[in-house]
Amino acid sequence: MPFNITLILAIFAAVGASTLAATHVRAMAAELDAGARERIARALAKVELLWRALEWGGVLVLILSLFTHVFTKKFSDRYVIAACGAALMCAANAAAAWHARSIYAREAPGSAAATSARRAAWGVTCAELSVIAVLGFLLSQHVDLGKMFRSHDTQNVARDADSPSDSDENKGLWLDESLALQELNWLNISELKQLVQDNYVKSKTVAGKKLYNADDVERLKKQQKQNANLPD
Repeated sequence: MPFNITLILAIFAAVGASTLAATHVRAMAAELDAGARERIARALAKVELLWRALEWGGVLVLILSLFTHVFTKKFSDRYVIAACGAALMCAANAAAAWHARSIYAREAPGSAAATSARRAAWGVTCAELSVIAVLGFLLSQHVDLGKMFRSHDTQNVARDADSPSDSDENKGLWLDESLALQELNWLNISELKQLVQDNYVKSKTVAGKKLYNADDVERLKKQQKQNANLPD
């Protein structure tokens, strides 16, 4: 199932569970006396704005994830940002449920409403944790988290490789992309780029032009001949 659809379904499930739980607790609170209901309502109202702000903050982050192409070329960042937004929503819903539970336990201890609030808090927490588990699974399918965290440490190395220098990596002959693909005619551009990512072929960018190490290209040609049982 596509990431966006799965994410939307998971969020609807989380929000639905939270809404149903809150509705049930309010229905049970109707049995309390007017004074207890008023105290509970005042206590809930004090931090209601905080929970709603966090929830809508998560919504805004989700909307932001739709426009990641504006400020990053990494499509995987979209999944990470969307997951962060959904996780913020889940955390806000769970925190609101436990806050309500503490208020009912203080203002109406032993009542059916307090019991209902405790069950609702556990139910909402389980629902939100399920959503977070789904998000974790989706991220593992679409994003190499280890590579993403390591990328920050290698950015300077990548920038050095993009500019001409006297380092060992920049010595020797380099082929432009069209010539490299001509030499490696059994590969397409996507496969060649994957070999670069897997460190089988060194590459650099000079004046906006992608270049590939000629020695690595020649080595791949020899390997291809050997695999095909052709003479060198």
